[in-house]
Amino acid sequence: MNGPTAAASPFSELADVLSSLVAADSIPEINRVLDQRIPKILSCDRSQLVLIDTAGQKLTSYSDTESDTVSLDDPDSPLSRCIRVRKSVAISEPAPSSEIISPQSGQQTTLAAPLMTAAGTLGAIAAIADHEHTFTDYDREIFRSIAATTAAVLLSLLDRDTHLAAAQDQSRQLHEEMNAALQAIPHPVIIYDKDFNFRAWNSAFVEIQGYTEELMQEMGGMANLLRYEVEQLDSFPGQTYEEVWQQYLNYYEFEDFNHSIQYWPMRQKHIDRRTRKTESGGWVSVLVDITDWMNDQEKIRLAKDEAEAAARAKSAFLANMSHEIRTPLNAIIGFTQLVLRGDLTQKQNDQLTQVESSSQLLLRILDDILDFSRIDAGMLELEKLQFHRDDILSNVIALTGNNIQSADVDLLLSVGEDVPERLIGDPFRLAQILLNLTGNAAKFTQKGAIVLSVDLVERDAEGATLHFEVSDTGIGMAPEQFENLFQAFSQADTSTTRRYGGSGLGLAISKALTTLMGGAISVQSTQGEGSSFQLTARFEVPTEAGPQKTDDIIGDLNVLIVDPASKARSTIAQSVEQLGATTGTAIDCDSAEEALRVADPAYDIVLLDNGITTPGSVNRLRSALKNRPDMRDGGLERQLITTFSGNEIHESAPTAELDGTIPKAVTPSRLRETLLKAFGQSTSSEYTRPAIDQTHRSTLAGLRVLLAEDNAANQRVALEMLEQIGMRVTVAANGQRAVDKLRSEPPESFSAILMDLQMPELDGLSAARLILKDPNHRNLPIIAMTANAFDDDRRNSRDAGMVDHISKPVDPKKLYTVLAKHIRHT
Repeated sequence: MNGPTAAASPFSELADVLSSLVAADSIPEINRVLDQRIPKILSCDRSQLVLIDTAGQKLTSYSDTESDTVSLDDPDSPLSRCIRVRKSVAISEPAPSSEIISPQSGQQTTLAAPLMTAAGTLGAIAAIADHEHTFTDYDREIFRSIAATTAAVLLSLLDRDTHLAAAQDQSRQLHEEMNAALQAIPHPVIIYDKDFNFRAWNSAFVEIQGYTEELMQEMGGMANLLRYEVEQLDSFPGQTYEEVWQQYLNYYEFEDFNHSIQYWPMRQKHIDRRTRKTESGGWVSVLVDITDWMNDQEKIRLAKDEAEAAARAKSAFLANMSHEIRTPLNAIIGFTQLVLRGDLTQKQNDQLTQVESSSQLLLRILDDILDFSRIDAGMLELEKLQFHRDDILSNVIALTGNNIQSADVDLLLSVGEDVPERLIGDPFRLAQILLNLTGNAAKFTQKGAIVLSVDLVERDAEGATLHFEVSDTGIGMAPEQFENLFQAFSQADTSTTRRYGGSGLGLAISKALTTLMGGAISVQSTQGEGSSFQLTARFEVPTEAGPQKTDDIIGDLNVLIVDPASKARSTIAQSVEQLGATTGTAIDCDSAEEALRVADPAYDIVLLDNGITTPGSVNRLRSALKNRPDMRDGGLERQLITTFSGNEIHESAPTAELDGTIPKAVTPSRLRETLLKAFGQSTSSEYTRPAIDQTHRSTLAGLRVLLAEDNAANQRVALEMLEQIGMRVTVAANGQRAVDKLRSEPPESFSAILMDLQMPELDGLSAARLILKDPNHRNLPIIAMTANAFDDDRRNSRDAGMVDHISKPVDPKKLYTVLAKHIRHT
């Protein structure tokens, strides 16, 4: 088949030059051909023709406008030199001002060749580059062929009888030089005249065709050769000679082609054929055997097909695993969210909130694992959502606390006072990064502290750059372990796979996500002392976000922090002081009791490490705190609150004697709420989920929806979510039953369909297509609500005619929003 146009072959150019010289009928015509063609074929700037004036022993430069001369004995002239040594010379040197070639720069390179005949030398020609230039042996060979042809033509034009024998010799020499040039080319070359008679060829052409030199000479041209191929070799089964010859002629009908890819079945070769028409009407073809390359391409294609098949199998497996995990997760998260909408105590609310947040982050971990191939391919996109800083931090702290196995480890949180409370970005990906880092810290730390710090790097009109640091006092690492730390499936020490566990994906995912967030991640570590992972990330800040919340009354509080660990004391004190309160510290209960008795002004709140709490110490400290004779008026209630590490609330002291508990890694918003409790401004102990959006309720209440879902637990979750907002729900256990239900009811019975994708008897995609084919239901919105969460699943849903796609576990707010967007009123 014909391919794209390629550059002209140098040998076709040479054939054109030689043909033009032979056709020249005057010396000016020869000079014009040389001026136009030599610079192009040898990549130089100009050419020069000089003739010998034997009477004056000088060279005369031939030109239409001027006639300069130079002595034949001039040692500096390349033209004189090539005539003296009787062979071509190449010289690169500063151009002399007296040289007959007028230089255009201070340096020139000249390739000169004598115009020699049997009767003597007629002159010389030169190819000149006005700069440093290298004429290759290849260039010299071509130039000698041009010089030989020029000499032969000049001799005929000078019409000297004595030179007739020399002209014949020159013709022979020209043929030899052209043949030498052809034989030097490694690829097959064939030259025809306008009637497709052979003018010249090289041994590579004979070899690739399987011919002999004698056969080529005997055939004389393509007409006889093709007849031989058809009648003797049967190279074109089922075709006559006339048909093959016509195909050959048709191939050459297009004067502008010069490149095609052909397959020769009889020789089992793929040929890249480059053909150029000469000015005399003939043809020069260069054939490149690309059989090995084509075979390699086929192997690459087969390997690619195999890799794609393996990738499809992997994707199918991951999609199936995703579906199997998401299905029970949907029930866990769904029922948890439903219970959270009821009236709960603070403890119940905290516990169920942790169940929900843990399930949500487990879901995100699942998504990260499934998305790893997309991260590696650079195809993962971040979400852009508004979120509260402390919601993410509290979830990360809660999950990290669950992973801390040692009671000798303090989990601490430090948040800079100028860090924005509300941000816009991908909160779940941020939580995933932080959880990877804090989870590693919890895994490798048996004593000391783990500190999660957040600070503001810069803030401008477009957003804020935050700096996160997770430091620990764990086992640390040696410098040589850093090299592959952020690569997939690698760990600092392979022994940790057995001792500590882990897939080796966490840090690789964290690095990829950090880069997507416009930041960078790094590590500092000392073996035996601990590690510090630091990262930056860029977020937008909501325009409606006002200044950080402040409470003037907190500035009146005096808080005593009691903890034997200096890191815990300083970190908690810093958090309290950022809210405006005054702090003091003590290392144990005895020093705390003394501080309470002598402090002036008196302490209002004691934050007591749960690890050193006993019933006796609680009673003593409560007595010292609340029985000061100089207690202030104004409704202040002094508080004794325990602080705990990790996520487990220890109750070694009677809860009746305590006013509350908070984690040492407390978020600023929860710490603010705890301090305000001293003034009676805390929230009630009864917690309820935010009310359902009334706009959604007014839009959806009373409407009827068909739910196609085969899993009983997921049926209950969806049913209660929909009934909570006032919708009427009909359940179909599979796609076929959904189709049957629609057909058995009046056309306007349902306002929408929620369709699972994987169901027995009839899947959701097939059911959707059947439903939408029915003219009565053509405009009925069908929404995929499924554990199939891949991009291909969304695309398949859309192709089946569904208007939207909701992934399980189902977020009620998203469910209501999507329904309100697409619902039709019946």
